[in-house]
Parts: sequence; structure tokens; C-alpha cells
Amino acid sequence: DDDLSMRNEIVVSADLSTASIMAAALVRMKERSFLTFPLRDMLNFNCWLATMPAANLNEYGVRVAGTKPASLALQEVAVSISRLELNVKCVSCTSPGFEELAQMLSSPEGIEDATMVANKVSYY
Repeated sequence: DDDLSMRNEIVVSADLSTASIMAAALVRMKERSFLTFPLRDMLNFNCWLATMPAANLNEYGVRVAGTKPASLALQEVAVSISRLELNVKCVSCTSPGFEELAQMLSSPEGIEDATMVANKVSYY
């Protein structure tokens, strides 16, 4: 039915003013590697990864069941966004009300609502 046929080509971008990411993880490290860790490499992420024991993998690269526990376990991730602004631009839209929707998302109330939803969804 041609009355229900709609075509919407849009461009969506997001502006974040401030975002904080907090993570809690359990990390297994080889004791000797940790105790002999050079202070000059303190900020080198790859050096920290090298202190973790490698997992036993099968021929498919999957960890073998019943072996050592995982070297890294992510316990919790929280993202806090102070302001999220969604910019929706209608390139070619046939849906009725789509321009109004784009304007509502860019309004102060739309920005506040988008920020609230992003903060609720981003908690793991």
C-alpha cells in the first residue's frame, strides 16, 4: 500500500560534554612478575597485561573447561554522562512528524531525557 510507504534518511550524531567510566575488575597476576614490575613501566598497559597468566586454550582458541580461573573478570562497569545531546538531521524524510521529532530531541527537555536514559542504560 503506497499510503503506508515511508522512507527516512537521517544523520544522527551525539555530543557528550563529560563522561566518566568506572570499572571494577578482578585480575590474576603472576606473583614474581608483579613483585619485579619496573616502576618505569607503571603507565604501560601492555606491561600490566604481561603480568597476567595466559589461559589454557584448545585448538579453536577457546579456554579449556576445568583449567585455571580467568585472568581477568569484569565485575562492574558504570558510565556517568553529564550531558548527551542527540543531533538528528533529516536528509530525506517522508514520515509525518519526523522533523518535529528531530527538533524535540535537540530541545533542552530532549537533551535532559536523552542524558537520563543513557545513564540508566549504561550501568552493567
